[in-house]
Order: sequence, then C-alpha cells, then structure tokens
Amino acid sequence: MPIISIIGFGLFALIAIYNAISVLKSSQERHISVAPFLGLVFFVSAMLDWSNPPMWLWLLVFLDVGTLMLMIGLPALIIDVWRTSRFCRYALFVSDQEKLTLYRHGDYQSFHWQWTGDELPMYGVVGFSGDWCQVGDEWLFYSDDHEPYFKAVLADDKLTVIFAHQDFLQFYHKVYQKVL
Repeated sequence: MPIISIIGFGLFALIAIYNAISVLKSSQERHISVAPFLGLVFFVSAMLDWSNPPMWLWLLVFLDVGTLMLMIGLPALIIDVWRTSRFCRYALFVSDQEKLTLYRHGDYQSFHWQWTGDELPMYGVVGFSGDWCQVGDEWLFYSDDHEPYFKAVLADDKLTVIFAHQDFLQFYHKVYQKVL
C-alpha cells in the first residue's frame, strides 16, 4: 500500500471518529458539527492512489457519519441551489440597504447590508425568505410558515410596501427599485 494511501486513510479515520464523537455528544448538546465533505475527499484520494484496492474497502466510506449526511442531503442541496440560481430569477429589486430577489418558483430572498465606510457594502444576514405571488397589481410575500410578511404594489419599476406584519414594520412604505 502506498504511503499516500496510508496517510489518506488515516486522515479519513480521524475525521470519521470526530464525526462519530460529534453525533454522540449531540445527545448532550443541541448543535452537531460534522465535516461532511472532508472525510470523503481523503478517502477517495487514498483509494485512487492505491493501484489495486480491494473492492470491499469502498464500504468503509459508510462508517463516516459526515459522508452519510452529505449523501442524504445532497439532492435537497442541489434542488435549493437550482431554485435560487440566476437562471431561475424572476426579478431583482434593490433599496437603500436591501436586495430583494424573486424566483420563478415562487421563492424569494432578502439580503440586508450595512455600510462599513468603504465604497462597497458589507452583506449582513439574510433578512427573510419564503414564498411570493402576484394577485392583480399587488405582490404578496409570505414566510415559510405561510404567514403574510408584507404586501407591495409595483408601479413604474418601483415596488412599494403597502402592508407589513407587526414584526416587519420597518419595511412599511419601503420602496425597491427594479434592477432585473
């Protein structure tokens, strides 16, 4: 067995052990921090460096909890990446400190940013996301729980908020300029 394969399998084993310990500790704590992709990279690089590895060795990849979580979550991740890609973008609105992106499938995302004193803004947290629909001249924005966030009207490429949920009163009468 080549030395690079030994190192790769050793690193894979360390990451698999770390992931297993993280899952075991999750019964005591709420947050699980696993490394989903790193162990798989070391495992595949070790297998590719070995000229004739036994076929049963590929089964060891299932010992890593992080790799299993990656395999389970990958289809949902790919779907989310596609649904929020620029190819599925319906419209883009920008206000003074916010960017509102609407997607064709009825999803939207809002990003807030803060000025740091430089010429470029620093992006902050995602403000909110959910579903949107257009009913006549009004645009309705809902949370992921289907609770109405706000209602807006589009006129002259400007989206003006005419209703806001009590938690989002700072958006009342906010005006977004249509960019795309």
